[in-house]
Amino acid sequence: MKNITLISDWKLRDPYVSLFKGGLLSHIPDVQMFDITHAVEMFMIDQAAFICKTSYSHFPKGTLHIILAGNSFSKTTKPILLHFDDHWFLGEDTGVFNILVGDHFQYSIFQYKEDLLIPSTEKMIEMAKWFFKGEIEEHTTEIFNLKPARVTLPYYSEEEKLIRGKIAYIDSYCNAITNIPNEMFLEANSGSFVATVSSTKHIKITKKHDFYNPNENEVYLLLNRIGFIEITLFQSHIAILGGLKVNDNIEIQFT
Repeated sequence: MKNITLISDWKLRDPYVSLFKGGLLSHIPDVQMFDITHAVEMFMIDQAAFICKTSYSHFPKGTLHIILAGNSFSKTTKPILLHFDDHWFLGEDTGVFNILVGDHFQYSIFQYKEDLLIPSTEKMIEMAKWFFKGEIEEHTTEIFNLKPARVTLPYYSEEEKLIRGKIAYIDSYCNAITNIPNEMFLEANSGSFVATVSSTKHIKITKKHDFYNPNENEVYLLLNRIGFIEITLFQSHIAILGGLKVNDNIEIQFT
């Protein structure tokens, strides 16, 4: 089965997503394509990496995940194909792959080899075709370093009983999803805490639930199903009410 997922900041108002899909179908007629999202905020590669990181493992091993957020469309850019965790990831080396792999070191990187002056998106379509034909190594050069990314990772101090993170994503329900993994919170949790969100309203949170609780009248932290701490209030559009934005800081102090 030939499976491709797509993540971009191209939105759907313009024809760009459909044009790219048409190019893929013209070269790989029997491929299945799945849109993860095209609503990444413009040029926010850290958000694209976060979405990819939380979604790719739900697809079959061997799936090709194409990340188009922050794309330059340059005719001189040479995209890369990353093999990591039994999945494949294709896109420009903007730093997004460095965020995706994190502290892991077991991966392989293949870079477009030709010097053809065609847009990077057309090169990606060619690379996808080569990948599914088993010819990727014939047309690429193996490289060993990913471009670093400037991104703030969550901070945890056992001694200080403190976690610091950021809001990474606002979903369609206006819940604010942080970059703090559930496991980090559970490791630090000693029973009670005060979470402070540095939004325009400086929200303080002292409650946590494992599900969307219709009986909770206060803003609370949720250990969500994609593995990250979420700021929510049942059916409330909390990001709007609380003035929450991507990259707002959150600090959780345990007592």
